Amino acid sequence: MRIPVSIIFTLIFFSCNYADGFYLEDISIPVTEFNEKYKDYEENPFIKVAEQEITTFALDADGGAYTNSRRFLNDGQTPPKAAVRIEEYLNYFTFDYLDPTDGENVSLESEISGCPWNPDHHLIRLGMKGISLPLSQIPNSNFVFLIDISGSMASADKLDLLKKDLKL
Repeated sequence: MRIPVSIIFTLIFFSCNYADGFYLEDISIPVTEFNEKYKDYEENPFIKVAEQEITTFALDADGGAYTNSRRFLNDGQTPPKAAVRIEEYLNYFTFDYLDPTDGENVSLESEISGCPWNPDHHLIRLGMKGISLPLSQIPNSNFVFLIDISGSMASADKLDLLKKDLKL
């Protein structure tokens, strides 16, 4: 499934608008009791580049938070705040970045824009793509699935859902 870039940017701006006091909880979707546990990492502070000009970042391909939040919304529930991981929302989509050239291991693309909720700030998008390998060059993989069938999985939205999706 392909999602237009405008929707992706909408997700970024929608989710990052904390400076204006808007949170996902403000949407009128009923909140229910959750059994899942999430670690709340809190919002990262703003760091001025003039004071700290070097940064690091992780290459992460996890997109589970998008699917998890979509599940909550499809069930008419508001996702818990800590379950909304914007970096995973973005990782869920394919951006069709260019392959590396000239023997490089990665390609980089960037874009800078004004910040819609703070005109004194700017936003930068960095896109990175590693070398694409032909399927014939990817080594074989073995997958082992361990399925928890304990009592904590007894509700219809857990083990029964897994059985249905795996067609067991």
